[in-house]
Amino acid sequence: MHDNPYGGYFKQGSEALIIARASVALNETTKGHQRAFGFAGKLFPTTDSDDVVQTANFFLIDDLGGTSAEHYTSVAMTNEPASSITLTVVRHLIYSIKLAVTFGEADSNPGIRQLYEVSYLGEENTSTVRTPRWMKVQALPGQTVNAEDFRDELNVDAHGGEIKFSVSVASSQDSRGRKNWSEIGEIILDASVVSNSCDHRLHFHHPKWKSNLRY
Repeated sequence: MHDNPYGGYFKQGSEALIIARASVALNETTKGHQRAFGFAGKLFPTTDSDDVVQTANFFLIDDLGGTSAEHYTSVAMTNEPASSITLTVVRHLIYSIKLAVTFGEADSNPGIRQLYEVSYLGEENTSTVRTPRWMKVQALPGQTVNAEDFRDELNVDAHGGEIKFSVSVASSQDSRGRKNWSEIGEIILDASVVSNSCDHRLHFHHPKWKSNLRY
């Protein structure tokens, strides 16, 4: 990570292992359909895969309503995604309403996922720790694999063994809602697997809303 005012594993020089889950929030996984790309990360504050450590989770999506983007590696995913009203959303309106109600009951601000688990990681005194309001992850240019299914697109073997994503953060925006993004580091994925048991064996819990965060 590059220099920035935030705590925990946003700090300059931080290194961690990560398990990332790439997904689509809607039903279709192939090009030609509306797809809402997601990136969930579980950070392990160590570089030794044998260590048993406390982890931190974060959640990023490009657009909850889905877009016609052809490639996972061409979109930017954030912790406060857009929510376009698309035909796909209208077709699943009842489900969308139920989902919104469920998220609303679970969290007072379901449209954004706070990042304090990452900024608090490894900190003994969190009362003075600063946390970015927003985080953005996007694949570095030149890594496009022209696969029909996004899961094949993210097979690291098709990328020569690794896929790199830039990590940017921000805590303010202008009157048009444009964030003052600052690139602070990168995520490198060097292994990939397609699994139908991920949600059953690997849990990414959503952090509860905190109203007293320092930005």
